[in-house]
Amino acid sequence: MWFSGIATLQRAREFNFKHLGPKGRAVWDRAPTAPYGFGPLKIDPHMFAYAAARSSIVGKKLGLRGQIAGLGLASAALSYLKKPPSGELFLHHNFPLLKDFVGTSLTGTIGAAIAYLEMLDLGYVWHGHWEDCVKSGSVAAHPDFIFAKPSAICLVDAKGTTTSADSTAKQEWYRQIYKNRAVQMKFGGTANEGRVIATVLSATDPGVLVTAYGNWLAKGQQGAKTTSHPKAISSVQRANFIDAFFLVGLANLAWKLVGSNNPGPLDQGSTRLLSIRGEQVYVGPIRLTLTIDDEQWVMQPFCRKTIVDEVIRCIGNDEGFPMQSAVREGGLKITHLDNLSATFIDGPDGVGAIFRLVKFPPFL
Repeated sequence: MWFSGIATLQRAREFNFKHLGPKGRAVWDRAPTAPYGFGPLKIDPHMFAYAAARSSIVGKKLGLRGQIAGLGLASAALSYLKKPPSGELFLHHNFPLLKDFVGTSLTGTIGAAIAYLEMLDLGYVWHGHWEDCVKSGSVAAHPDFIFAKPSAICLVDAKGTTTSADSTAKQEWYRQIYKNRAVQMKFGGTANEGRVIATVLSATDPGVLVTAYGNWLAKGQQGAKTTSHPKAISSVQRANFIDAFFLVGLANLAWKLVGSNNPGPLDQGSTRLLSIRGEQVYVGPIRLTLTIDDEQWVMQPFCRKTIVDEVIRCIGNDEGFPMQSAVREGGLKITHLDNLSATFIDGPDGVGAIFRLVKFPPFL
């Protein structure tokens, strides 16, 4: 069981899309980039649980139920992951004994949460489920998520697998990513790149990441890539904050973003506006109780007031999305404050979570 300490996942291989061959098949660079990125992906149980809530695979549309179900699956998944002193991540040797439908749910949860952490670590800021970002749904194969940062819109599919993922990553990139490259976002514009992220886990070998990546955006002058369409970024930001505000407890604001005309006061809900760490944040109700280091911790989501104020401003005038404020890129940040006996997870979108020991009262 993995309930404490930082685990590492090596970024083993990245296959880079080159072009389509004469028969319409994807052609890849002769050899993958191995390893890729800047060192391994480092995560801990707090980050994993938060990522599972934000990337919940339960249900196709936005809402709190899927997030809470995702948190429950995160707790179950942690029971079947193990981290030896060497720091790598393995499946527990009892994992193969699970019923098929249980094992599939857990590997899917693991794959989605780790893909979320990977994309944030690669510099992306906002994300949404595919169905909530595009103009119209499709019964055809499609990616799980769409991630955005000021310079890119990326279609992302997460794979949790216990077998070799090289062929799967490349095949699914063409089938689920490339074939959807021209799908319009809800407010207009399209994605300019796509990535399949496969988390390869077993009971005998350390877990690794295998990805397939391609950028189909045309080159601009002097080889510089053109910027992403602002309306495409707006589509992802909208989905990101509907998801986040339902989780935090700002349901009126979430429903306003969905399109409700009179949801009630936008800055009210099941939250409290508190001053913590020298800034004002909206802190939500307890969403999860988790055992870490043989201690019971409760998780409460939060959102910075400055972000809530800006979303309300975007709704209230013609300027609208995308949000213009500066954002922090570079993944989740984790800090522990002894004076509060709390661990903070800070996301680049201004949303995060507080984990606090049960013996201390929650922030309510």
